[in-house]
Amino acid sequence: MFEHHQAAIEAATKELSTWDEVLGVIIYGSVAHGFALENSDVDIKIVCTDDFFTAKEHMGNVSYFDRDATPYEGGYVDGEFITPMHIERIAADGSESARFDFQDAIVTFDRQGGLEDLVRGAARYPVEQKRRKMVRFYAQFSAWKAHYYEALRRDNHYLAHLSALQFALYAGRLFLAYNETLFPGHKWFLQVLSGVPQKPAGLMRCLNTLVDQKRAEDVERLYNMVSDFACWPHDSSQDRQFLWDVRMGRIEDFPFAAD
Repeated sequence: MFEHHQAAIEAATKELSTWDEVLGVIIYGSVAHGFALENSDVDIKIVCTDDFFTAKEHMGNVSYFDRDATPYEGGYVDGEFITPMHIERIAADGSESARFDFQDAIVTFDRQGGLEDLVRGAARYPVEQKRRKMVRFYAQFSAWKAHYYEALRRDNHYLAHLSALQFALYAGRLFLAYNETLFPGHKWFLQVLSGVPQKPAGLMRCLNTLVDQKRAEDVERLYNMVSDFACWPHDSSQDRQFLWDVRMGRIEDFPFAAD
């Protein structure tokens, strides 16, 4: 962590700890994950009382912004107010990207105690859902490969571009699930994927080439690499139902429904 980020965290925490409505302060985002650049902002979640959150929500503003705490050019503290119940809900049934917010998170203030445990619960990979996730990701992986070749047949450049990217995404998500690693959202997807231990040699190079070139040979190379790595769980009848019937629409209209 850069020294100026640490100074900003200390200043923001000191200020917020004086608010009676604030129960805790959690640092997340690039600074917590170790992905920060020198000029990155500091992301925080401010745990507050239910009444205070309700009042902020009623005003249509549950965000927090502070430029004074950041003693470096272009810096600012970017925050959001949440309640302990929000964290509990994520721990119970949150999406992977919502859980990832709490992975590596740093609790810098805890008025009542127990916030560290809440954060750890929210950041847990839902291993009980691992097989279901791999079934759904493999269904997406296979479907987007078919969409890609349909796009080539129709000379549909938009669909080919979209299909290649989605095909790459779900190839990567299969390996994240295989390694019981949370999907961090698109911003840090490749960075997190590059760090998982169980994956084929050359996977990242193959993915990056596909994303850059979007050629049929790149699609085939990635497909064979993924298919040869493991016997991925899938059910063709369930796959088809999932792909076409989610929320009475097509799965591509709901890109995160596979979570």
